[in-house]
Amino acid sequence: MIHGIFERLGLAPDADEQAIRRAYAQLLKQHRPDEDPAGFQRLHDAYQQALQWCRNRVAMPAPAAPAPAPAERSPRPQPVPHAPPATAMERHDAIQVDPDDFLRELSLIAVQGDAAALRGWLEHHPGLWSLRLKQQLGDAVLRQLRHNPMPMPATCIDTLLDYFELDQVARGADGPLLFYLRETCHQRYVPIGRYLAQHPEQPRLGARFEPESFLARLQELCTAGDPADLWAWLSLRNMAWSLAEEQQAGRAALDWLRAEPRPMPRMCYEQLAEFFAWTDAALGGDAQATQSAVAERHLAWLMAPARVNLLARAVEDPQQRYIDVARTRRLRDQLARPFSWPRILLLALSLSLPRELGDFIFRLRAAVGLHGRHVRLLGRYFDHRSLYFWSEAGAPGQLTRPKLIVWGVRLLAALAAEASICFFVAWQAGPAADPRRYVDIAILATFALPLYVVVFNFLLFWQTLPGPHSRLATAIQASFVPLLAALSFAAAAQLPPPHHVSNGVAASAMLLALLTYLKREDANKYLPRVILLMGAICAFRSYVVGSTLWFQWTSALAMVFWGMGQSWLMRKATPGVR
Repeated sequence: MIHGIFERLGLAPDADEQAIRRAYAQLLKQHRPDEDPAGFQRLHDAYQQALQWCRNRVAMPAPAAPAPAPAERSPRPQPVPHAPPATAMERHDAIQVDPDDFLRELSLIAVQGDAAALRGWLEHHPGLWSLRLKQQLGDAVLRQLRHNPMPMPATCIDTLLDYFELDQVARGADGPLLFYLRETCHQRYVPIGRYLAQHPEQPRLGARFEPESFLARLQELCTAGDPADLWAWLSLRNMAWSLAEEQQAGRAALDWLRAEPRPMPRMCYEQLAEFFAWTDAALGGDAQATQSAVAERHLAWLMAPARVNLLARAVEDPQQRYIDVARTRRLRDQLARPFSWPRILLLALSLSLPRELGDFIFRLRAAVGLHGRHVRLLGRYFDHRSLYFWSEAGAPGQLTRPKLIVWGVRLLAALAAEASICFFVAWQAGPAADPRRYVDIAILATFALPLYVVVFNFLLFWQTLPGPHSRLATAIQASFVPLLAALSFAAAAQLPPPHHVSNGVAASAMLLALLTYLKREDANKYLPRVILLMGAICAFRSYVVGSTLWFQWTSALAMVFWGMGQSWLMRKATPGVR
């Protein structure tokens, strides 16, 4: 039996206490209580039995020599008293525990968030069976928590305070300090606990530094772009690293970043720089070169097609409640197209697009940290001339040549629209019409048309506004287009021909339903155009034959587009339906 105990420890039966303790410390790394409870219990029992056998062997008196033959009487020798066997308290006091190793192993167990496993480990730790060592290690734990609070949930910190009696008045407990430590440890544990819950496949805690696996996992986390997960992973790895290993990991990560521009967000680089204490000029000759390199990596990470949602969040107005991904994709594609004056002049007619393009460029530069001459990095993803034109056209508080071009195009378009309206009215009224009517028509076109455009844009924004809404608001939003179609029929029934009001309401309903559907993400962009073309042909035919009820065709098209939009919403609301 004794041979089996020492074989479990890898020792000979005549090993002393120091050899037994060294063997137990080495084997304890292979049988951790949180990973192998059964193996740890067998190892601990063998360790205790081997210590007891060694101490009994030392305390056992030496065998007496055989008595000589009685030749002559000699004085009877006095018996030499043996030292009494060491008590249990003295044997426990003889155990030596390195505080740094104890704190490192404590942090690895506490960070897993299991208070019962932590208490079991504390109760089975041989160094804590001595009251003197328990008080010393308790003081070391408190000093560590004050200097650098270990990440652990509130239940584990309560277990530590209760086991070491750090929350008792007799130990000089400071109530506000303990409350601060409890909250700080729990706050540091929250991202680590979330990371452990989301990545249960990660290797066991306490693994030593391995460059290949370290850099592979670092690339995965930096590509994912979550700085909280990156910090949690680094904190978990650092708990098992020595100071030399931590410095080696920092050098390996820096060499990895210098070797190739790895796409990653700015916050992940800042997390790495803070964790490994890199200088401001870590990636270049000076701080400005490093900032440019970080901005280049952030821009490459953000412009990936799969991260259009993150790009939309970066360039969206912070005051906006909803993120319009389709609008962001449309602006990105407009800037990426080659510069063309006909297309630029056509886009300048929009009341909102020049400002939206300018805001897109400005917010993207601010999001990735591009300043001064480093703005040229945007030219890798967008057209240089388009960037210059729209950034100058949308610059607030500045009078630039692109802005004057946009205003001039809008003015010419407004004058052309007024001239076309006046010409159409004169053609319909004939030469006998009163000239004063042209003045009224011009005034109406000058003021009513822009007002109509503003109201229509507001209604279009309201129709494309995503939910959730209240039931009443959802019902009103969904039934607005059918309501306009019904109003066109009601106006035709109440007002005499020509049905200009009915035609205008029906046309507004059709345009509103069509544009609302086209703004939906992943909507079919070609089917509405075919339907619109067929409807326009039918409406034109009814106009040619002299019918004044062509608003019926327009209302029918409005209902068709409205039905397509409602079908799209139902598919999005039902998971798994395409």
